[in-house]
Amino acid sequence: PASGSAARCARWDPNVADAVGVSHDDGSFVYSQPGSRPLRLQLHTEATKGAAAAAGPPRRPSLVPVDAAWSHWAFLPGAAGGVLIVLRHTERVLAGTLLVHRLPCAASEPVADAAAACVARPSAVQRLESLDAPAPISALCVSRCGSFGAFGAVDGTVCFWRIGGGGGGGPAALHHSACFHDGSHAAPVTALALLAAEACGAQTSLCASAAADQSVVLVDMLSRTRLAALLSPAAAPVCALSLSLVPPHAPAAPPEAPHEPSVLLCLGASDGAVEAWSLCAGREAG
Repeated sequence: PASGSAARCARWDPNVADAVGVSHDDGSFVYSQPGSRPLRLQLHTEATKGAAAAAGPPRRPSLVPVDAAWSHWAFLPGAAGGVLIVLRHTERVLAGTLLVHRLPCAASEPVADAAAACVARPSAVQRLESLDAPAPISALCVSRCGSFGAFGAVDGTVCFWRIGGGGGGGPAALHHSACFHDGSHAAPVTALALLAAEACGAQTSLCASAAADQSVVLVDMLSRTRLAALLSPAAAPVCALSLSLVPPHAPAAPPEAPHEPSVLLCLGASDGAVEAWSLCAGREAG
């Protein structure tokens, strides 16, 4: 990245072993995978059109680099190269594909530097208009299985949607059935967690959200109903959430219902405090 540009967020690519993406404050994105030189990528937009062009053959539109940082972004599990992007201070979710290819070479022409045999090719980035938020987006999350996505906004709104058409479906197939919960929180959303799994023949699809006022809300994404509303006793805002399915008789199973599957909700606060809640028993675990 450009000199003086700090790294903002790093994530492992769930679709490529040992590959990692890093966003930077200058709007650039660096993608690294084993055996290849790191690739620097940048979003571009078409330059504002001025007066009508003179007569002649059509020209390719000029592109201008986007220097706004990716405030939130996530890889899409199960969709090779798929990524969701939210630019700083915006209400829009962008979807694109990182097209990284290895250059073909003849067997008689060995590549002296294996790292030089990898290139990035341009690809279109699409705005998912049905997911435009009513206020700037402050949190973004994709489930581990890649079947659900969610975002939270500074006005307390939480939106979740089912991701479809993974693999070759393209950005247009990445969303449908979006559900906005306008009154989820009375403060900016600070963290999200999604859980989509099957337990004892039943599908579990949960969305947990936390806000700056310490409120935590749990919603069933299939029935679109609120299941629980908690208030974290932590002194600092919640900055991280996780949801895990606990099988029967596991060490983390609640003693009140050891024979039933349960869900473990973990909260991390900005001051280092950690809390755990058992959603089956409805009590704080520690």
